[in-house]
Amino acid sequence: MKKLYIYLLSLIALFSIIYLYEFNDDSIDYDSIRKIHEKNLEKSPYKNTKKLSKSERKELQLPPNPYNERLWELTMDPILGRPKTENLYIIQDELYQKSLYPIEGVPGENPDMAWVPRGPSNIAGRTNGMMFDPNDSTNKRVFAGGVSGGIFVNDDITDVNSKWRMIEGIPRNLPVSELTYDPNNPKIFYAGTGESFTSGDAIGNGLWRSTDGGNTWDNIFGGRSDSEQVFKNEKVEIEILTENNADPMFFIQASFGPNLPGPPVSYLQNDIVIANPIDGCTTLSNSAQINGKIVLIQDGSIDGDTNCDYFKKVKEGQTAGAKAVIVYNKDDGSTNWTDDLVTMNPNNNDASIITIPSIFIKASDGDKLKEFIESKKTTIKIIKQTNLLVSGVTIVPGMFFINDVVVRNNNGNSEIYVAAGSRKWDRVLGTRSDSQNTILGSGHDGIYKSIDGINWQKIELYHPMDENNSAY
Repeated sequence: MKKLYIYLLSLIALFSIIYLYEFNDDSIDYDSIRKIHEKNLEKSPYKNTKKLSKSERKELQLPPNPYNERLWELTMDPILGRPKTENLYIIQDELYQKSLYPIEGVPGENPDMAWVPRGPSNIAGRTNGMMFDPNDSTNKRVFAGGVSGGIFVNDDITDVNSKWRMIEGIPRNLPVSELTYDPNNPKIFYAGTGESFTSGDAIGNGLWRSTDGGNTWDNIFGGRSDSEQVFKNEKVEIEILTENNADPMFFIQASFGPNLPGPPVSYLQNDIVIANPIDGCTTLSNSAQINGKIVLIQDGSIDGDTNCDYFKKVKEGQTAGAKAVIVYNKDDGSTNWTDDLVTMNPNNNDASIITIPSIFIKASDGDKLKEFIESKKTTIKIIKQTNLLVSGVTIVPGMFFINDVVVRNNNGNSEIYVAAGSRKWDRVLGTRSDSQNTILGSGHDGIYKSIDGINWQKIELYHPMDENNSAY
């Protein structure tokens, strides 16, 4: 009788909690519910099976992961100790009834919130870039950039009769894809041009800037390169700037570390110093001379160290403060040795710690370069016109496509970030043999940063190189 009495009291207490839980939100005893929930989780029928390995679950003919068990526990009613599946039909019906009388909140979902065309309809075509004028206190003046070309402005976007006019100073046929402004100086606007995913049909001309609130514009980054001619073959060579009649030296870039810089930023140009020891297998003793320069290192090892791989050499050069490492081939005395260019690999080392570029040249060129350095101060320029593998295609050097522009306010300092890219343009003239393949841009795609809009640096996203010396 006593047990029955205790059982009834427990049952009354349980139903009291359920009543408070279901019908009286103001008086819910969350601590009591939490304790009951913890006990129910302890009694979960899946307490043990959810800890099994995949092989153990397979033997018990269970799914490979405990998704269903966890879902059962996560949807458990804290009082009942199980999912309250009997509510599913009620919830489904409630959702259906709500769908019959929706509360619209997204523009375009009902006639009262319909989209209204506001142009520009004279030239712009598809509008990719749009920006409310940050200098307009009424929040009515809007700039828009069209893929068909030009930047337009409307002084009152709320007035259907307000006309759009084209901004002077930026080419009318120049596709505009991005518009933004400087948060620290709202008079400075930026416009990214070009649309790379249209197969080069909407070719841009780099990044443009206005310093007077959009009245006049100037190209400040990218566009067609004035210093290089259109070319068909990939140019990878070292120019000896301190020698008048020296032939250029060809190279292959390593498969690890950042890519060599190229248009629209400057090529890598600096003095070059010979490593000491020349094989770069141990700490370089002449780091004071190497710091901030390019270092020349010989392939192989003086004392036969088999652990002195290319990664080791480049790492020693980087530790010494070098801007780049040039490794040149070495005759190892074997009968099958050839003076060929090879792609340096990191083996099993952590390639992410290498932050400088490195290249490999032939032994004949390395010996010649070493002679130049030993005779006088030697300055070189490492030229890699494109990071793309090309074969019989025409390359137009430059940076035409600005895919995104962001101006960051870094504690009162404006930082301009640009996502720039290249694009292959195909034109079929009737037969395959007549097709024209042109790469617009030199493949030096990436994220570029500037704090003044004049000097730019590439934020290297370390993408590896394949055996053909092409980024992928």
